[in-house]
Amino acid sequence: MHLPLSPKSALGLILMLGVFASAQIQAANRYVSLKGVAGGAGTEAAPWSPGYAISKAQPGDTVCFRGGVYANISLTEFTVSGREGAPITFTSYPGEKVTIDGTNAWRYLPDDGDMRGLVTCTNRSYLIFDNLEVRNLGTGNSSDVVGILIRGSSHHITVRRCNIHHIETNLSSPNGTQGTANGIAVLGQVATSPVNNIIIDQCEVHHLKCGAGESVVFNGNVENFRITNCNIHDCNNIGIDCIGYERVLPAGGPSDRARNGLIQANVVSGIDGYPNPAYGGVRAADGIYVDGGLNIVIERNYVTNCNLGIELACEHRGEASEGCVVRNNFVWKNHVGGIFLGGSDAGLNGGAVGNLIHNNTLYQNDVTPDRMAEIVIQNYAVNNVIKQNIIHASSLNRFIGNWDFVGNKGNVIDWNVYYSPSGAQALTASQWMWQGNYRLGFGAWKALSGTDANSTFADPKFRSMSATTPDLHLTDGSAARDRFDPNFLLLAGLLDIDGHARALDGKPDAGADEFLKIAP
Repeated sequence: MHLPLSPKSALGLILMLGVFASAQIQAANRYVSLKGVAGGAGTEAAPWSPGYAISKAQPGDTVCFRGGVYANISLTEFTVSGREGAPITFTSYPGEKVTIDGTNAWRYLPDDGDMRGLVTCTNRSYLIFDNLEVRNLGTGNSSDVVGILIRGSSHHITVRRCNIHHIETNLSSPNGTQGTANGIAVLGQVATSPVNNIIIDQCEVHHLKCGAGESVVFNGNVENFRITNCNIHDCNNIGIDCIGYERVLPAGGPSDRARNGLIQANVVSGIDGYPNPAYGGVRAADGIYVDGGLNIVIERNYVTNCNLGIELACEHRGEASEGCVVRNNFVWKNHVGGIFLGGSDAGLNGGAVGNLIHNNTLYQNDVTPDRMAEIVIQNYAVNNVIKQNIIHASSLNRFIGNWDFVGNKGNVIDWNVYYSPSGAQALTASQWMWQGNYRLGFGAWKALSGTDANSTFADPKFRSMSATTPDLHLTDGSAARDRFDPNFLLLAGLLDIDGHARALDGKPDAGADEFLKIAP
């Protein structure tokens, strides 16, 4: 017979068990090396093996990998989780370079169409990956390869200061099947538990052969994520993609879409689908793309030398990218156009609904023979607002294109500043398209479209219009100074491209840059 404990005894037992448990899982610095062993102390003198570390680290641990190339041919998953207030950090030893390398992993990849990563977290939480190089995972079969893969119902995972490169698919079969490769992929696959609180920060993602994949992608049941301060460049498909309705969540439905995300202060460049077999020689890869996402903020990014700068659309009929905000971005010298809204195919695609595009600076986004316009409005664009942007075309003077217009309604375009190197001549020579109708001249555009009543065609006076490295900040006397819809709600704390407060002199400027007078 067991007698019940008194309250005092019970409390003592609870405290004693708490102390014992704390001693068992006390956070520590653990060390890993190429010569480490399983079951050791994990100290600098007796380091762990990599496989042991990723399965035995405890909440609060900082796991330091000693420098070297860790050849990863088995693509082992990380099977540990931290907890709230006690994440597990996997990082490099101070001053040493740590490389996770998949050069020979292709020999062991089954031809089954499954997705595999060099660093993989499935249903994991409270992990930090810091200052690691992840490289050289390629395949020629149907396996989808990923540098860093976060999936299932994972949450509270940070990828920081990592360098991900040369993740490649070389599958291009005669029947048109294309392989898929991603630098970083975040996939929400569980209906009852979204992937959430994922942070990608200060990473470099580059030199990828993506095939039908993307450089960095958030897809499926994913919410509350951030990608900030990253450098994404020289890849043959989309730089940053937030996707919905692809049945990553097997049952589909309204949760099968990336939502409530922040894309901030990234540099995206050199994104070109022309050499990618999945594009068939067409330049259509975006720097930043929201494909059916919801409530995504895209701000203070630099997007250049991509096929398309920024696009809000949906590739699934009857669906749309909704509630997104594109603001305070520099978008310049992209190949085909600057900002795109709506689906490109009225029979197959969805559109863009209720999005806000304001205070961006667009400059000469038509540098290839495929060129279209600075802003392109496509099918099923509904109730979008385009205000207070600087739209500086090239000498071709192509400003807004609206060739495809099925389902368009309720879009507002106003308070913008337009200009081109042709100067005042472009007032009559500027090219515009509205609902398939072509017009020359700014006045003819306003009459045709019924928009831009408060916009102007005048020189924004950038600091420099160098052919190679233009400086799109404003100078004194710019036509963009103090140009703002007085009825527009300016959010408290809103910052310009450089992180400066808006309305420094009491009234905000058009474009991404808030003019700041610099002392001689």
